[in-house]
Amino acid sequence: MCTLPLHKTLSCFYYKVNYYFKFFCLLTNTLKKNTNKFMVIHKHKIIFVHKGAFGDFLQTWPSIFSVYNQFKDKKEFYFAGRKVFYPWLSPLNIKLLDKRKKMALDRVYGDLDLPHEMRDFLIIWFVLKKIPTTRTYENIFFLKGIGNKKIKVWQNYLNHIGSLGITGCDNWHKAWLRFFVGDRAHPQKIIIFPGSGHRLKNWPISRYIELAERIKGLGEKVSFVLGPVEYERGFSLPDSFETIYSFGFEELQNIMLKAKLIIGNDSGPMHLAGFNGIPNITIFGPTDPHLWAPIGSNVIRLGLPCSPCTSTINIKCNTVACIDQIGIDLVYEAVLKCLAKHE
Repeated sequence: MCTLPLHKTLSCFYYKVNYYFKFFCLLTNTLKKNTNKFMVIHKHKIIFVHKGAFGDFLQTWPSIFSVYNQFKDKKEFYFAGRKVFYPWLSPLNIKLLDKRKKMALDRVYGDLDLPHEMRDFLIIWFVLKKIPTTRTYENIFFLKGIGNKKIKVWQNYLNHIGSLGITGCDNWHKAWLRFFVGDRAHPQKIIIFPGSGHRLKNWPISRYIELAERIKGLGEKVSFVLGPVEYERGFSLPDSFETIYSFGFEELQNIMLKAKLIIGNDSGPMHLAGFNGIPNITIFGPTDPHLWAPIGSNVIRLGLPCSPCTSTINIKCNTVACIDQIGIDLVYEAVLKCLAKHE
């Protein structure tokens, strides 16, 4: 009887175990995808859930449009999220979910059973990184915007909806421009958004003012736009510049469409500028432009070894050298290049 040496026997055993393990994983993933596709096909009502801020919400729009585009004549669509985002969804015939059903969805946070009526829905729940439950619900699919790969959040969502058998729509941006932008005839203004949702993402206001003075010296019209957060923080700007206060997203859109260039920090308005196809310059510090750079943006960053230090807004520094050390000349040069390119 012929026997193999021990090390060869173990090697063969390891190879077989590894082979069957990979086969099992492949089979499991295939079954899961087929189950997901079955669920998508047979549920006639879809709820999109999003609980985050405006910039985060915009990242979900390409995926929401892709789902709508594939099933627009076959399914009903609902949105569970902030009502102020609804103008961006109404062209897709998406309805706001009623308050009672929204409260039923909140049971997920306590790992509780959903009411029976909610089982008739396919629920697509957008999160950034953390899933709000440890429990598995057969009709809820949590899509993560931030994963192991450094790709844009909106692109990551699009990749994930493929697991539901939904094809990401390549022309989503053309659809956005058709719905919300139209023809922008000769925009003349340069707009600066000096704020953001987190003070440590903000380039110093004094430098924005000096930058605006330099741009004004070129004969350009410069306006500052402040939102509710900047108003509450008491941002102070010189009277020599037009200051516009915007407290609603539709108002913000109308203001933005008059701009030929938009400058600001990593923030929701800058993402809106990118979606609207407006040339923009975004100043990055602690957050990661590989994940969050607006579409078509000219990104300004120093690339210090400690930056980025967060993929969301969980900023760990009290003093952010990565943004405080960005000089005016660097941003001004980017402005000159953008103006020359788009004249």
